[in-house]
Amino acid sequence: MKPVLLFCKVGNETLPTPLARRFRVLSICLSGKWRSGDFFTDCQKLRTALAGGWSGRSFDLLNVMCGVRAADRFFVSEGVFRARRRIPLAVGVTDKQHWQEVRESFQAAAAKLSEDTLDFHPIQLPDVPDSAMPLTSAPPSFSSAAPKPDCVCLFSGGLDSFAGVAYLLARNRRPVLVSQSVGPVSGLQKRLFQVLRERFPRLSDEWIVQASACPNTARIERECSGRSLHWRHRDQLQRLRSMYFLSLAALVARAVGVNEIFMCENGLVGAAVVFSPRDDTPFTTRPAEPHYLRAVERFLQLALGWPALCIRNPFQYMTKGQVIKEVQKLGLRDSLYQTVSCWRSGNCGIRNCGQCVPCLFRQLAFDEAGLSVPPPKHGYRHPIPKKHWRAWRSTEVEFLEDTVEYCRKVAKSGRNWLLGNELAVVDAIDVTKGPVKSPGCQHLDDLDRQAPFKVARVIQRFAKATVRRLR
Repeated sequence: MKPVLLFCKVGNETLPTPLARRFRVLSICLSGKWRSGDFFTDCQKLRTALAGGWSGRSFDLLNVMCGVRAADRFFVSEGVFRARRRIPLAVGVTDKQHWQEVRESFQAAAAKLSEDTLDFHPIQLPDVPDSAMPLTSAPPSFSSAAPKPDCVCLFSGGLDSFAGVAYLLARNRRPVLVSQSVGPVSGLQKRLFQVLRERFPRLSDEWIVQASACPNTARIERECSGRSLHWRHRDQLQRLRSMYFLSLAALVARAVGVNEIFMCENGLVGAAVVFSPRDDTPFTTRPAEPHYLRAVERFLQLALGWPALCIRNPFQYMTKGQVIKEVQKLGLRDSLYQTVSCWRSGNCGIRNCGQCVPCLFRQLAFDEAGLSVPPPKHGYRHPIPKKHWRAWRSTEVEFLEDTVEYCRKVAKSGRNWLLGNELAVVDAIDVTKGPVKSPGCQHLDDLDRQAPFKVARVIQRFAKATVRRLR
């Protein structure tokens, strides 16, 4: 049977005959309007917010990334040993030649993130739609504030992103916050934003951009070669979504005229450490893995024609516990409990479940920082027991056991073992790019040489704290 090609239509473009013959085609429409049966891109809201900073390249990048979001939900990861997907994707663009030139870097960034093989086909739009043109009659919605923003920071509503914004503001940076907002998480982000404004009054109420990309239907039907193909959510992992988040940030950075994007993620998640061989699959989250960030940085530079664009992670050499301590120093300890890091928050409400991998690391981090148990309103549905945790009725007990065994090995063998055996350390490269007070460091080779030793120290700190907590 022929493989399925997901064809994301933007206008009246037609799929070339060779592609139509090679694949079974499932067509969905990308739309900036909330229409039943379409994949909603939020194009109109972004175009209005970016105004004169919007362009045909912005329009194309947004649609391509929404196509990736749709494909990430549609194509199936078939179990642990068949998790790597082949994703045929076609998207309508205003400049096909440009996207053919960008195609290789685009596919390389996707492979670094999820190890999927992205087979991308740009399709030329016959006409440039009005929504691809800038709104020259009005400035960007955040341009009236003084002083002007000097960077962009991803803001999800999670602990690390909240801490990252506070960390930047405390060092006199002026970030525009960019969020992917769907459902109740939008309100959570706004509440946390107001907390930051109260602590740092210079943070303008205009400096937040919230956008969403999601299908406005549970099922889209299309006919192809006598067979009915059905749109539905088949894969819940959504391992490619980090590309969409960073692309949103790049669109805003290009419009504001700043070069730096901050993606704030603690060093353990950033390094994508594998705690046991059974966890070494594409299911492992890698949204801030340094080699991926370098690859997506290169892709976005080419896609937007913005060679100075720079992606930085100031928390690369910190454990999550150290991140929490940084926020404590700024008088925002109580607000940390309001953040939500949970993979299952959509099913559990805006609350941390306590059992998924991010929730496990979150609890270990609060213990490392010496903070008390969260108040009931912001507590976990199923927290790790303080004692006898091996008897905990959770599917993640095995993961905790693997993590403790790994940490004991690190604590016993020391830094030299990490430098010789841990791939996340051996291949480490720098994505902090120097102190956040200054522009991206020009001495990247020196920082890269130091990266393995710094990452090793992060893992050692985490290992010692984890062994103390999970005796």
